[in-house]
Amino acid sequence: MTKADAPSTTDKENTMNPEKTATGAAASAEPTTVSADALLQGQRTLRIVHRGEVYTLRMTRNDKLILTK
Repeated sequence: MTKADAPSTTDKENTMNPEKTATGAAASAEPTTVSADALLQGQRTLRIVHRGEVYTLRMTRNDKLILTK
């Protein structure tokens, strides 16, 4: 095998990590942006269920957001 025939580092990484290969194109797309006001809808607290776990998104008195499990 010559140097030209050898897989590049990127090819090796993608072969070893199929998830990266499968999602590589989508990973570069812009993420969806949602305002905190739209999520909270006038409330100070929002519960989010992710993979069976409940998280709490809370807006503080100083208008900071805190996400806790």
